[in-house]
Amino acid sequence: MDRGGSRSYDGSVSPTRRAWLRARRPSAAGTSPVTYTGLALGPHRFLVRAYDQRGTALGSDARSWTVVSGPAPPTLRLAATQQVAPGGLATLDASGSTGDIVSFAFDLDGNGSFETKCEQDAKAGAVYGKPGTYAVGAMAVSSQGATSFAKATIFVSGSPAPPPSGSPAIPADVTVGACSQNLAPLDLLALVLTCPKIVALGIAEAVAAKGCFKHTAVEKPEKRELYVAEPQAFPLPARIVSARLAGSGHERVLRYTAMLEKGQRVSFVERGRGVESLVGSTTSASGTIRFTLADGRAGARRIDAIVESSGIPIRTETVARFRSPAPLVLPAPRVVTSRTARGLSVRWGAVRGASAYRLRIALGDGRLTTRVLKQSRRSLLVTGVNARTSAVVTVRALGPSFRAGRPAQSRIAARPSVSAPTAIGLTSLRRTRTLVVTCVLGADGVCSARATVRGRVVATGSARGAYGRAVSIRARLTASGASFVRARDTLVLTVAVPGEAPRVIRTRIR
Repeated sequence: MDRGGSRSYDGSVSPTRRAWLRARRPSAAGTSPVTYTGLALGPHRFLVRAYDQRGTALGSDARSWTVVSGPAPPTLRLAATQQVAPGGLATLDASGSTGDIVSFAFDLDGNGSFETKCEQDAKAGAVYGKPGTYAVGAMAVSSQGATSFAKATIFVSGSPAPPPSGSPAIPADVTVGACSQNLAPLDLLALVLTCPKIVALGIAEAVAAKGCFKHTAVEKPEKRELYVAEPQAFPLPARIVSARLAGSGHERVLRYTAMLEKGQRVSFVERGRGVESLVGSTTSASGTIRFTLADGRAGARRIDAIVESSGIPIRTETVARFRSPAPLVLPAPRVVTSRTARGLSVRWGAVRGASAYRLRIALGDGRLTTRVLKQSRRSLLVTGVNARTSAVVTVRALGPSFRAGRPAQSRIAARPSVSAPTAIGLTSLRRTRTLVVTCVLGADGVCSARATVRGRVVATGSARGAYGRAVSIRARLTASGASFVRARDTLVLTVAVPGEAPRVIRTRIR
């Protein structure tokens, strides 16, 4: 549309008078149509409200348009992660945009500066170290230089998420981000946390290679609010959103009603000391939201309703106040560990309310493994753990905000290198003519056993195996040895174990 134009209203609600608002600035009451000339370049919004003789609003309608002097800008559509834990990956996705777009840029920390320039890459990732509400944005540029902008809101709350293995954790006052480069989420998170050319910044930010940046918050940014001013004769209603909170404990129900206009959205946010968590977002005039209280200390909390128009916050109202109970600590899961031919097997039972499980496996040889597995996983196989290695396994259930529950621990002792019965019956020995010795090899090779009674060799045997494997030696009695052995004799077993000195075990014959 050019700088001149007109707007008309069909008058279907038969109002006594109408109030016109253009470009967020009110004009006096009037009749349709209304014509404006000399409009400035940029976005404009036309709003009409009808009132009866007592000043009661009967209805409203709104239209938006943009005055341009050059080519039409591209259509930019931005989708962002609504809620994420500190240290977790939040994504901004503008791949749904249309038009002749040659470059994308992102404002990941909400300060109005599009510091992350991603060229043709329509996605970016960010990690926030500090809980809070971030009004992020995106900018698209066409081949003819026309630009479009879009905004979204990211709520950062809960307990810090653990970084991937090998990646550093970021400080609480730092925001880092990078272009996605078509990476998988876990790879993008690792890239954001280990960006090769991150620059340290104060209030002013700088651009780094591949869209990587780091922002250190050294002072609280100024709060900015955009709103539509109403004529003084017809002020905004005292309250746009009303709600009632029901339920007890950690499970609550929010029933709300909202007087929303076209293009408006309301987001409900739970806030308290150290807590800021998104409850839900809607465009409906009424409804019910069931939610679990955010993790945090017990005490006073409130539910704030944030009303947005075209992605811009225009009003915040507190709709409910309550006291939160102490944080919910999940119980310990039931853990079962066992040795297999491939290594150490760990299995655990499900815990109600768990969103993930954290495993810590400390091995006797000094190795330490920590894993965070999704809620649907119930087992883990740790390879490379042989019978000569002890292990301590600890499993915790993690709540929705990654608060760790009570631990369940299982200890697996290392098997001895040689084991044999300490006593054996003479009748059984003569019947089977066999002595069974278990050997856990300290190196690849042959484990051999020799049995003597009163200095005479009565049985021998051997078995081949690999390092850490348990093998059974079946030492056969010689023909003369079976008749030579008597009750109350002491059988001396000498076992040669590869990688160790020979072991001697004494077995009593009953």
